[in-house]
Amino acid sequence: MPDKYIIVGRQLQQHGDVKYLHPNQQDADGNELINLDDSDGAIPLTAEFIGKEIIDLSENGPINKADPRYAAAVRRIKYALAVVPPPGHNPADPKLERILENTQVNLEWETRTSDGQDDINVRTFVVPVPDTLAEKRRELTKIVKEPGFEPPLTYFLDVLMMKAYLAGEINGIIENLADDSGTPLPEEWQDLLKDKINDVLGSYEEMAEEAEGVAQELDANVLTDPVSAFHRAVGIYITNMCD
Repeated sequence: MPDKYIIVGRQLQQHGDVKYLHPNQQDADGNELINLDDSDGAIPLTAEFIGKEIIDLSENGPINKADPRYAAAVRRIKYALAVVPPPGHNPADPKLERILENTQVNLEWETRTSDGQDDINVRTFVVPVPDTLAEKRRELTKIVKEPGFEPPLTYFLDVLMMKAYLAGEINGIIENLADDSGTPLPEEWQDLLKDKINDVLGSYEEMAEEAEGVAQELDANVLTDPVSAFHRAVGIYITNMCD
């Protein structure tokens, strides 16, 4: 079993198969049904799901830890997490699933009160266990300091979004290119350049069209839906780690 690993909000492209929540269905133990089946309105348990869950809990909480709703919430969040092993370790190692099964999720609600004149806020900072963030820092110290390295907070989907965004920006520049006399590029030239840019960098439309299954479709939805993108950003932030 790896002694160094981190636990983050699951990302479809990077952390393997996701589990699915089946609303209004129960397993043999009477819990909400969570399995690998993506049919019948199943909800993928990913970082985006964590973000939505946290926002809902923020608006509707706090919930007492003895309340069954608390147990249901931490269970949903737990299975939206992924155990990420160190570089070189087999990502399909079944021991990673055992680590997740033995992981306990705790929820704390921050507070804001007033003494009549000023707000009194409580902000909770979670300090990770040893050999998690420090291990990543040690890994990064070995990288040569120069432009072009991949930031540690970069997820695969973020790279796709960045490329698709840049493709749109470059295509806009191509449409407005003109010579000194103000004559624009011929349309056939514009089309050729745009096709080449989209082939290299991709586009939002292509990413959405290539999505297969519920989880991939929701992942692609992040590219165009501001609410989905916000849920995902909150889910990544709230899990307090990077891989």
